[in-house]
Amino acid sequence: MNKNLLLSICAGAVALTSAALFASGWRINVSQSLPGWIYKTVPIEQARPSDYVSFCRPVPIGNIPRGICPDGTMPLLKRVIAASGDEVRFGRNMIEVGERQVFRAITVERDSRGTLLPRPLLDEWVRLAQGQVVVWADHNSSVDSRYFGVIGGAQ
Repeated sequence: MNKNLLLSICAGAVALTSAALFASGWRINVSQSLPGWIYKTVPIEQARPSDYVSFCRPVPIGNIPRGICPDGTMPLLKRVIAASGDEVRFGRNMIEVGERQVFRAITVERDSRGTLLPRPLLDEWVRLAQGQVVVWADHNSSVDSRYFGVIGGAQ
């Protein structure tokens, strides 16, 4: 068999396999915000705490690599800590979920490019509507709900 034909067949097989894995929710992590490389995601509308979701950043913050989102960046990959029906409260350096779980991390005023980072409403309890989630990453410089609050649903 011709070497070029064999390479083309292999490249096609890799592309088809990659497309099938992407369509079924598998994502490759290229950031430091999560440990590991490969994650199984679910649609935000179906997410429960401890699931992983992939989405385009809701506000233009963070130094995000180029990708397929409308703003030209790569989708974010985050762990869900609260979902539909949960109550959450955002504090300066923490997010409380239903008065039972507290996620703490340092927040910063500006991202690595010097852009002032937004903050969700502080110290108010919010019940998440259908299709809404709060996401978190343990890395202190992660761009997550500490800065953009609730994602999904009718915001």
